[in-house]
Amino acid sequence: MQRWFEGILGVPAAEQRDAAMALLYVFFAASACVVGRTVADTLFLSRVGSDQLASMYLVSALVVGATAMVYGRLARGVSLRRLVAVTHLSLAAGALILRGFLLYFQGVSVIGPIYLLSEIQGAMSAILFATVLNETFGGASTRGVFGVAGIGSTLAGIVFGAVLVAEVDDLHVANLLYAIAVLQILALVWFATLPRGRATARTDQPPRIGRRSRLTPLPVGVAEGAAAGDDGTSRGGGSDARPAEEFESGAYRGWLVALALVQFLAIMLVGYQWKIAVNDTYHLSEDAMAAYFGGYYAIANSVTLVFQVAFAGRLLKRRDPLSALWMFPVALLMSAGAILFASAGRVVLWAGTLSKGSEVLRRSFGDPATQLLYHPLPQAMRRRVIAIIGGGVKPVAEAFGALLIVEMTHLTAARDLSYLVAALVVVWIAVAWRCRQLYLTGERSW
Repeated sequence: MQRWFEGILGVPAAEQRDAAMALLYVFFAASACVVGRTVADTLFLSRVGSDQLASMYLVSALVVGATAMVYGRLARGVSLRRLVAVTHLSLAAGALILRGFLLYFQGVSVIGPIYLLSEIQGAMSAILFATVLNETFGGASTRGVFGVAGIGSTLAGIVFGAVLVAEVDDLHVANLLYAIAVLQILALVWFATLPRGRATARTDQPPRIGRRSRLTPLPVGVAEGAAAGDDGTSRGGGSDARPAEEFESGAYRGWLVALALVQFLAIMLVGYQWKIAVNDTYHLSEDAMAAYFGGYYAIANSVTLVFQVAFAGRLLKRRDPLSALWMFPVALLMSAGAILFASAGRVVLWAGTLSKGSEVLRRSFGDPATQLLYHPLPQAMRRRVIAIIGGGVKPVAEAFGALLIVEMTHLTAARDLSYLVAALVVVWIAVAWRCRQLYLTGERSW
């Protein structure tokens, strides 16, 4: 059985237990996100309305950005185990408190915070996923674990999507806030099963001895001295210093930020179009809307699971696995054309679902490849960059996108945002190419 898992999923036998624990951790954390996203979107669209959606995007971007700044400051010098525990416990408590408020308030004063909790939960989960995977499984022999852990997120969408379709009439949308709290606790429990030696890394640890991160040659003697500073340069270790073309972590960090910015902006615009189409179709029935969301997550994640099991692990073990970065933007380019072709005045549901559904390629190939992009960075810089991208760049992109939506939808239909999506995708592919080049340089410098 171990050899089968190693052959199919690309996980060495020695790493399979820890990979299974990582999968279960991601499963429960992602399940909380699936349920939270469904609750937030359903309650907001049915009780507040899509007219306020762009404004909510802007508010959530500011709140998530502020939360990420606080997270970034508190995460310095804190063990990974404590960081994960505080985050999940805080999210669980927030869900329970908002469920209590929902018993007495029904308007935007409580629906808005529920939407914000969902956005914060998604951002923090993405940050924790990237941090846990990179600090727990960082070696070249364990790359397949990145793809296996992603399967946990996929299974979450399948299982809880199906549960929402079957049981939403009996559970009712508001009561799903209790499920969010339980799932956050279960995620924490499964994270605690990781060996303590793997999960206690701190941001103040120095990078590996002998690693350098400049493109210019290091003169003799510079490699001697203390360990690296925050700029990612290494001063450890002495006798192996020699002139060579090396990895420049500062420039690479800038390209990673640029890639995230254009990616998040395009994804946000596609998500807005999709929600407009869903609201136009199901605005008369809250439970029917929640069932649609659940069905979408179940089907999309079932397709994602096939891709992950059959292809992702093998693709990520290649010397140059980053061709996976381009699959999703190419699919978005095609689906943008489908939206423009489908209707002259609005985003019809099938076209919006097709566009949103192209995220199966992001989940199967794009996200694991993006996780690998962080690997050449020194540990201290890596954690900061992950936090900046997940909790800083994403809110900035969404805030800018919200302003674009407010301006553009006053002048034209939501479907016409597809022209902007297509332009962003072209830039996206070009930036991904540059990130690929720098990534390969960084891997050679280890």
